[in-house]
Amino acid sequence: MSRDPWQEILLRAECDDPCFCFDEIQSWAPDELECLTTLGLVREGDRAQYVACDACGDWHMEEVVWQSSVRDASGMRAYIPCPVEGAVHVPIERLRQWTVDVGALARELAATMELAGTVDGVLPGRLWNLGHRRLAGRFRDVFLALARSRHDDGISDAAARHLNASHGILLTLGNLRRMEGWRLPQFTVLDVKRVTALASGGLDVALDYIEDALPRERGPEKLAGVRSVALSEGTTWADLAIEVSDASLLVTAGSYRKEMSLEDAGFMDRRQGEAVSDRPLFFLRLFAAQRGRVALTELPREERKKLRAQKQISVLRARLQSLFAIAEEPIVFDKASGEYRCAFGIRMSADEGFPTPAGASWLDFRFEEVAGGRLAVGVKSKEQFRARQIQRDDGRSIPETAEREARVWREYTLVALGLAKDSGIPTPEGRALLECLRSEGRLQRSPENMAVLKLGRWLRHWSGVEDDPIKYSESKKAWVTHFECGMGRTL
Repeated sequence: MSRDPWQEILLRAECDDPCFCFDEIQSWAPDELECLTTLGLVREGDRAQYVACDACGDWHMEEVVWQSSVRDASGMRAYIPCPVEGAVHVPIERLRQWTVDVGALARELAATMELAGTVDGVLPGRLWNLGHRRLAGRFRDVFLALARSRHDDGISDAAARHLNASHGILLTLGNLRRMEGWRLPQFTVLDVKRVTALASGGLDVALDYIEDALPRERGPEKLAGVRSVALSEGTTWADLAIEVSDASLLVTAGSYRKEMSLEDAGFMDRRQGEAVSDRPLFFLRLFAAQRGRVALTELPREERKKLRAQKQISVLRARLQSLFAIAEEPIVFDKASGEYRCAFGIRMSADEGFPTPAGASWLDFRFEEVAGGRLAVGVKSKEQFRARQIQRDDGRSIPETAEREARVWREYTLVALGLAKDSGIPTPEGRALLECLRSEGRLQRSPENMAVLKLGRWLRHWSGVEDDPIKYSESKKAWVTHFECGMGRTL
C-alpha cells in the first residue's frame, strides 16, 4: 500500500472496479479515512464476496460462505475455505468495502478551485464540465476526464463534441493513451495526480502550478505568488468592494464573498527575511481610510517624493489588476478634482460608515424613518438574476443572466449612528435629519444653522460621498436634500 492514500485513491479510480477492501485501508491514518468519507470521495459499498485468507499466511483469495450460527446475534457467520486451516471464520468488519466516487471528486475539484457554474456530467462516468474561472489572463472552462481500461464504443466522438471550448483545461485520471482519438484542440491537459493533494480538512489543488502551465493572454502580468480571485465573468470594478483589516482583505462582489490574507493577495514583502508591509499596501490602506479617494495635495510636496508616491499608486494599480483580472483601470486620476479615485468600493474594517458602492451618488440614496427610533437606508446597486434558459443543440441548457437595478437596505438606530443619546433623545443633528425625513426632504431653517451644517458633514463622512447631501435653496428659502426622504411603511 502506498504511503500516500490520496495517490492510491486516484490510481484506484482509474480501475474498472475502484474498490478498497478493509485490509487495504488499515495502513491509512483514521483522520485520513474520515476526511475522505466526509468529503464523499470514498463511500462504503456492499460487503465483499471474496476475501484473502489471513490464517495460513498464503493470503489466497476465497469466496465468502455464509452459514447459520448461534454464536452471532444475526444468526449467520461468514467463513472461507482454507486447504490448511479448514473453515476460517471471517469477522464482519473484514467484509467492509469502500468505493471511489469520481463524481464527488469532480464536485470537490470545482469547489476547491472556486469555479463558477454547476458541475455537469456530460458523459456519464467519463467526462464532467466542472465550470469556469479566470486563470492566466482569461476565463477558461475546466473539464475532468476519466480514462478507464475498458473501451466504450463511440466515446471519442462523444468527447469531441463536448471538448470544444477554446483555451480550456482538461484534468485527467488514467493513461492518456486510452484517450487516443479524443480531439483536444487548444486544451491544456494535466494529470489530476500531479495537481492535487489531500490537505488537512480537505482537498488542495495546486492552482499556481495550473496557472503557470497555461498559455498566457495579453494583459496585466501575473505577479509572483498572486492568483486571480475567482470572480464571475462580466464582473466590473463597480461591482467590487474591499474591506481592509490589519491582516486580511474581505472581498465582496454580488453574492461572492471571500476573505484572504494580505500575503495571499500579494501585499507582503519577504525580501527582508520576514513578512513586512510594503509601500503599495500603505497606499491601499490610505485609499481605504479615505473611502477610495486620495488628492494630489495629500502627497508629499517635494517633487521627487511625489513622483515616488505616484509610482507606488501605479504599482498598486497593477497589483489590483493582477489580483482581480478585470480589464479596466481600478484607480483613475480625475483631473478636475485633482484626485486619485478607486473604481471600486473600499473601506477599513474598523470603519463604521455605510458600505457605499463605488460610483454611487446621493441621488442613489433613500432615507426612511421606521418604527422603534430606527432609520432604514437604501442605496441603488446592480444585481444579477437568471433571465432565461438557453437550449443548446446537444440538449444541454445554459442559464443566461441579466442585470437589474435594486436597492439594498440597511437599518440603524439613531443611538448606534451617534445621532441620539443613550436615552434615545436625538441630538440636534439627529433632529434635523428626522425633520428632513418627515417633510420629504425640505427643512425650514436659516442658511447658517449649525445643526444642518454638522449633519451635512456627518453624512459625507459616514457615506464616503464627497458631494453635499443637503444644500440651501435661495428660491425655496429652505434646505433641500439631494437624497430621497420618506416615512417607513411600518410607521
